[in-house]
Amino acid sequence: MSFYVSQEYFPKFDYGYIKEGGNKIVTRVESPEQPETYELTPILKAPDSLPEGKKYPDRMVAEVSTIVDEMPNENSKYLKKGTVSINVPGYSSWEVWSDEGNIGAGEQGPCPLDYLTLGTAFCLQIHLRLAAEALKLYTGNMKVELRSYYGQYGDFGEKGTFGTTENIKTHILINIDLPKKDLLRIIESGQNNCYAGEGFQHTTPTETKIFINGREMK
Repeated sequence: MSFYVSQEYFPKFDYGYIKEGGNKIVTRVESPEQPETYELTPILKAPDSLPEGKKYPDRMVAEVSTIVDEMPNENSKYLKKGTVSINVPGYSSWEVWSDEGNIGAGEQGPCPLDYLTLGTAFCLQIHLRLAAEALKLYTGNMKVELRSYYGQYGDFGEKGTFGTTENIKTHILINIDLPKKDLLRIIESGQNNCYAGEGFQHTTPTETKIFINGREMK
């Protein structure tokens, strides 16, 4: 899958980072768009506030904020642009494009389920690595192969229609011999600390508000 948007789809804009006649689907932004309906929350505990020798706080709640705008054009009516920021020091903000395959769209970027599945695997992989480092266990290269199954039931707009995450199957590949107990320590710690995986496995409270012309609908 190409990771560049063809220049012809954005003839009036220059987003920079041009390569081979196209724009990057993922671009770092220095001054990201700010949300209209809420203010970003400062991180609860900054790393420099921790006691000497302590790497992580006992409880850290990171806020990841994203804004998604529809950006349809003559080639893709479902094209959208997102800006995502996390309130953790040392992390950048990013502009990301998404599309919906070639069903009424131009397939100019990964679809939302691509990002969701990839993000889940990315999250697990880094937490496996962090667990191995914390436990001082050398694992060599670790690879995550993950399949997610999503279901859609009923027709859009009809009462009772809904979507589901049916199943997630994860394979962790480690190409080095380690005692089984050490491997299980890495896997257990990595999986327990992966935000995405934990969110799928447990009920996560959600809240939705609707704003009409800038005013919250009651």
